[in-house]
Amino acid sequence: METLYIRNLNEKVSVNTLRRSLESIFAKFGEVLQITANKNIKMKGQAFVTFANKSQSAAAMEKLQSYELFQKPIEISYAKKNSDQYFIAVKKDTETVEKRKNEKAKRESTSANKRKVQNDEPDFAAAPEPIKKKIKIEDWKSLPPNNVLLLQNTTVDSNDVLQAFFGSFPGFINTRFVKALNLSFIEFESEELSTKCLQGTTKEDISKLGPEAVLTYAKK
Repeated sequence: METLYIRNLNEKVSVNTLRRSLESIFAKFGEVLQITANKNIKMKGQAFVTFANKSQSAAAMEKLQSYELFQKPIEISYAKKNSDQYFIAVKKDTETVEKRKNEKAKRESTSANKRKVQNDEPDFAAAPEPIKKKIKIEDWKSLPPNNVLLLQNTTVDSNDVLQAFFGSFPGFINTRFVKALNLSFIEFESEELSTKCLQGTTKEDISKLGPEAVLTYAKK
């Protein structure tokens, strides 16, 4: 391969200075047809050097491997393919160069169209949110004892009302009212006392806190 891939170049050095330095160093091993070095992020710290023939590129790689350039040892390997300048200057093959340009333009066009489609996709094309599994009231009622009770579907809008209702039961500690979800956690000193509260309230009692209110143990 006539084209060498150079990496681990000092990124702080300007591209023009880097090109001149690479040309000065590699020209000692033969005719340098092209040096490619760009300042874009993708090419930072990298460059390509193209010689007129393989013996020149091989000699340069052997002698300059780990050569210290701007306080950094450069790393050299063969490029995956030769540069356009090699096909023009050595092979006199403009057809390959033109074919490469067309393929590159096609890839860029495909990539641009793909990005456009992604950007134009309506909101409903997005992946649907996972459906949360709703636990049935029957399942709540079958939960094991807990010193914390859960009141669901309450229509009261004040924590004071809840504290007044449950405060009459022995061992009551406090209520944690979550107004946005229409529920409240009622904490007791022990499971035994929370159970007494649960068993001591009738459906009619709980309906005072909401027509569809349900009182169960909270999940541990």
